[in-house]
Amino acid sequence: MAAHPREYLWSSYLCHAEGKFDKLITDHALYYALGQNQEERQTAYQYLFKAYVSEAELIAIRDATNKGWVLGNDRFIEEIAAAVSRRMTPLPKGRPRKESNQRNGV
Repeated sequence: MAAHPREYLWSSYLCHAEGKFDKLITDHALYYALGQNQEERQTAYQYLFKAYVSEAELIAIRDATNKGWVLGNDRFIEEIAAAVSRRMTPLPKGRPRKESNQRNGV
């Protein structure tokens, strides 16, 4: 994994943040909305990548992405689950607990 988007071969970072021409890149309307000129857009695009992501957040993002779960607060997860009529978080690990009466043979 690259430490920074500029180091990733297939990233558009060099084009959008540093102005390097790439014939494969087509700018999106959201990119144009970042500023009124190329310099403003590049500065705003660079700023998008300055946020620090903690190791715990990175693990949560990777876990959700790799397993197809929703990442967000409980309300958001419930809304998405209701919208798609599907569970959006993993079930608890292990077998379901038996009730205490069943364990004691009652």
